[in-house]
Amino acid sequence: MHALDAAKAAARAELLHARLRARAAGRRCAAGAVATLFGLAAFVLLHLAAYNALQDRLGSIWTPLAVAGGDVVLALLAYAIVGGGGRAARQAREAAALRDVAVAQLGRSLTLAATLTPLLRLLTRRR
Repeated sequence: MHALDAAKAAARAELLHARLRARAAGRRCAAGAVATLFGLAAFVLLHLAAYNALQDRLGSIWTPLAVAGGDVVLALLAYAIVGGGGRAARQAREAAALRDVAVAQLGRSLTLAATLTPLLRLLTRRR
């Protein structure tokens, strides 16, 4: 019966942990949305400033092309930095695999305990 109580407590703790993670993820998502809006506004203002600064030097035909070329370079740099997800994504996959192995092992242990307990009771009663 102790294994069942432990499993119930573990399930409640896991549920609480999942709720806390979801709440934290919601906060991060909202903060990310606000940060994205401010970043976008700053990016637009930088574009306008660059356009106005280059307007006198390059003229009205080459200025938009220069600003667009700078955007392409920045986009390629951002893609190169974020591209494969990096070490954090690999660690997250490894942690998920480890969790899956641990949960499977727990299931096998509980199944073995649930199977052997009645058998042990039968054996101890006969003696």
